[in-house]
Amino acid sequence: MTTVLVLFHSVTGSTYRLAEAIAAGVDSVDGCAANLRRVPEIEGSSVIFGGNDMAESRAQFDHIPVAEIEDLIAHDGLAIGTPVYFGAQSSALRYFLDQAGKYWMEGALTGIPATAFAGAGSGAGREAALMSLWSTFAVFGLTIVPLGTRAQNETPSDQVTGTTPFGAATISGGEGERPSAAELAAARIQGQALAEISLKLKAD
Repeated sequence: MTTVLVLFHSVTGSTYRLAEAIAAGVDSVDGCAANLRRVPEIEGSSVIFGGNDMAESRAQFDHIPVAEIEDLIAHDGLAIGTPVYFGAQSSALRYFLDQAGKYWMEGALTGIPATAFAGAGSGAGREAALMSLWSTFAVFGLTIVPLGTRAQNETPSDQVTGTTPFGAATISGGEGERPSAAELAAARIQGQALAEISLKLKAD
């Protein structure tokens, strides 16, 4: 079985719902299975939200196991998602990935396919945040898998969505239910693409 780690940091739940859609796309490919894991929170994270208690929002994904750094090398593919903080990945995700220095030194992640997704409140900075993850992927030697044009038919031109060529994303502060149906469809397509590439690379 080819396994894909769907690793996410989420606070309000938007990035988590994208992660679920990514995982569904992975699971739709025969011979592939997704494992959802959440990034542990860091001390002082409540300061980011002005001291607001986000426990109620986080309750929706409290059942998801907390990731261990070893999960990165225990899978054949990686999908990593983040909320957008000032045009970059969250500090909690950054701290988690910073613990993988040993794997960088050993080259343990070289060649593993990886893709990125993000949740942004206003939509501002989402592509920059995705590319900040791409930079990390490149340094680790991961094989970057973009969404590209795969979701064009699922992204109506008359709707505002967070979907980008760099990866699925949601504008969580947009009108209507978010992530929208179009945003979730793009995430599923991205998960399916990652699974198919992971399957082929593992076979080689």
